[in-house]
Amino acid sequence: MRRFLFAAVLLLVHATAFAAKDEFRDPTPDELKMTSTPIAAGAPAVILNWMSKHDDEGSFSNDYFRIKILTQEGKKYGDIELSYIPGYSDLKNIAARTIKPDGTIVPFNGKMYNKLVIKKGGFKIMNRTFSLPDVQPGSIVEYRFTRTWSMQLLNTNRWYLQREIPIVNVQLWIKPYGEVYSSFFTYKGLPPGKMPVKTGDHFELELTNIAPFDEEPFAPPDDELKPRVEFFYTIGKPDVDKYWTDWGKEYGDSVEDFIGDRSGIRKAAQETIAGADTEEAKLRKLYARVQKIRNLSYEEEKTEQEERREKLRDNRHVEDVLNNGYGYRSQINRLFVALARAAGFKAGAVRISQRDEIFFSKGLPDSSQLTTEVATVNLDGKDRYFDPGTPFAPFGLLSWENTFVEGVQLARKSSGTWLRIPDNPSTDSITQRKADLHLEGDVLKGTIVVTYNGQGALQQKLSARNHDEATNKKSIEDDVKGWFPDGSTIKLTKITGLTSSDDPLVIDFDVELANLGTVAGSRALLPLSVFAASKKTPFSAEARKNAIYYSYAHRYDDDVALHIPDGYAVESLPQPLKVDLGGAAYKTEWANANGTVTLKRSMSINTVLIGAENYKILRSFYSRVATADQETVVLKKAAK
Repeated sequence: MRRFLFAAVLLLVHATAFAAKDEFRDPTPDELKMTSTPIAAGAPAVILNWMSKHDDEGSFSNDYFRIKILTQEGKKYGDIELSYIPGYSDLKNIAARTIKPDGTIVPFNGKMYNKLVIKKGGFKIMNRTFSLPDVQPGSIVEYRFTRTWSMQLLNTNRWYLQREIPIVNVQLWIKPYGEVYSSFFTYKGLPPGKMPVKTGDHFELELTNIAPFDEEPFAPPDDELKPRVEFFYTIGKPDVDKYWTDWGKEYGDSVEDFIGDRSGIRKAAQETIAGADTEEAKLRKLYARVQKIRNLSYEEEKTEQEERREKLRDNRHVEDVLNNGYGYRSQINRLFVALARAAGFKAGAVRISQRDEIFFSKGLPDSSQLTTEVATVNLDGKDRYFDPGTPFAPFGLLSWENTFVEGVQLARKSSGTWLRIPDNPSTDSITQRKADLHLEGDVLKGTIVVTYNGQGALQQKLSARNHDEATNKKSIEDDVKGWFPDGSTIKLTKITGLTSSDDPLVIDFDVELANLGTVAGSRALLPLSVFAASKKTPFSAEARKNAIYYSYAHRYDDDVALHIPDGYAVESLPQPLKVDLGGAAYKTEWANANGTVTLKRSMSINTVLIGAENYKILRSFYSRVATADQETVVLKKAAK
């Protein structure tokens, strides 16, 4: 779970100080007449003012927003969502209004609603939502609120200084907690010469004319790319090495206390591995046993009444996890470590960062960057990583966000050992797509079978875990339909392996693929790269700002068979192609035998990160792939 930030990005007016109560203000004539902004032509809306005063001594923040609506699309910015954590923070003094294009003021007097955003590991994030009245192009929406939190909480705070719409002016005001702790800040992506400046007992930062965030396909996470300011607390002068040493010892001891050396665990381990004749077989049995534990981190939301009725007891150690039959993700992984040790394996817990939202920096003395745990076990002389605490994770495979990241192998009375979790090779995540097709008129009809392995299977299973059969069926059909041209019909006929950790996910479909080729006169021109022929290259832009970032290395293996219609013969086939850049590779093979044309196509990405300096090479690769995928089999009617 990522840490929740009580403060958001902070934007302010041209004023050099905050208004005493951040009061609403009358619009200027120029603001009322505004129809566009030079910061970003065509923007649906623009943030005129976004003021925030964050006071850690008082445990509150005041935020104030003014947003000019420029287009019909921009009307959505009149729907407001404010986040809070029940039991930890609260929202107060919420007030809002709409200023119509003619200057008429319409106060908000409507209802507000609470909506669950995240529930994980007993932790909730809620949104308070409401919609402002009479929002239309030309309107200005204006709202303010106070967020409060427990005075016992002192959090690392992060402010992102860029949004999807442009910002006229932004100012950040932070008053740190002055007792016991020292404070310091870091920043990334700010304009040259700009940084928070200490003014009296607080820090201020003001920026103007911020362009909207520019999304690029296959880029690192948005939060990693946006300009940001981070505010930290420490005891005494920041000493990064000492911080991590002290944290490692303290956290390692607490984890080892939870794992312990318990007779119930030793007994359960021996019972579980009975009959296994190899070390791997023993470990697989332990892994399967632990994955049967009820995983509280991935359960659906329950009402407070349901939670009170169930009254789950806290797990104080791994034997409680085993006996109670439930636990949160890290508790389940610690149980696996305990059982592995009891079976004679060298095993330990590893606290790791994740890379789905922001990247870890060891230079920041902030342990909340290490967000989860996996297990390491020495199997046949090699340290391997396991994550039974993720539902459906196969033996030895970590979910992609937990790979290619740094972590600390924890130990008692030790600062721990820093290590990097490797990425899985593309051969561990192969999606096989097989099509058996025939031509009826100008439509290709037949069946396809898609087999997901490794990461592809895991992500599909995780997405489906809390949905009913009908919902899963529609979701999968919609996803696969995106591979084919508009007008195609996709009907799912069979799913196997959806709730299994070890088995691949196999899905069968009946298909009718329209608008793929051309049938005219005596010839039919048909591209057999049916899974990719209608897909546009993601790298059409000539220039690139950011590195190319893939969630995980992967490979698609396609096998397409086209049965030649009666009365037709093959006039020509495309030439085979092989391109191998190391980090990316593509290959096609064609054949014509026994009345059937076959295409075997393989496309692999063998890395996670490619620098922007190599963009032209990768763009050229994708262009060659797109051209090859459009090449057609030419069928010709036999002369009568």
